[in-house]
Amino acid sequence: MWLLGFEPSLSDDPPVYLWPLPSKFTSGNQTLTVSPDLSLYLGSGSLIVRDAFERYRGIIFKHSSASPSGERSEPVYDITNLSIIVHSDNEELQLGTDESYSLFVTKNDGLSIVGQAVIEASSVYGALRGLETFSQLCTFDYETKTVKVYKAPWYIRDKPRFVYRGLLLDTSRHYLPIDVIKQIIEAMSYAKLSLSSKVFLSLDDENRVLDDMRKIFPFELFHLGGDEKYEILK
Repeated sequence: MWLLGFEPSLSDDPPVYLWPLPSKFTSGNQTLTVSPDLSLYLGSGSLIVRDAFERYRGIIFKHSSASPSGERSEPVYDITNLSIIVHSDNEELQLGTDESYSLFVTKNDGLSIVGQAVIEASSVYGALRGLETFSQLCTFDYETKTVKVYKAPWYIRDKPRFVYRGLLLDTSRHYLPIDVIKQIIEAMSYAKLSLSSKVFLSLDDENRVLDDMRKIFPFELFHLGGDEKYEILK
């Protein structure tokens, strides 16, 4: 995997980190502010995408305060809306599911017909990838207490380089607490892992962790077993 970092050149803007490196992208030299009341326009009724948006909104505005410092009146934000367009209603996850997406982020000038921030994907899982990339573009400014997107406008077209991107957690030989496993799985989403694959947990059948993990995470996303040599994915 590659980490993309744009170092500041003529400005004092911090670098922008995108991980993994998108397949294709262009950027500019503008700095945009993102409204803490960022709203969602969803061209479908997908609960997966809607729930993911709420999750990422919590991540993006984790450090935001009620009002930006130094602001006495209602601030004007450049990005107030995120549009997500998903072309397929099929939410079944299989090995080989199309996870490609495009992401466009620009200033709200009242003239653009494509909107301020737009994610377009063939499947809901591509939309999730786009949401992760959008969240990586958003940086919290501790001085102004606002979320900003540096080096805009952005246009990104991306898809995974590898269909299978799983992870083996050998918890039978190397004990891991449940909280640590949950943190690892959370971190996998930041690296765009484990959507078109499975998490493999090597467990003893009598291990209490097996039952606990089944309660926490959807069983179909995991292989819970012993020392089988192969796991066949349909």
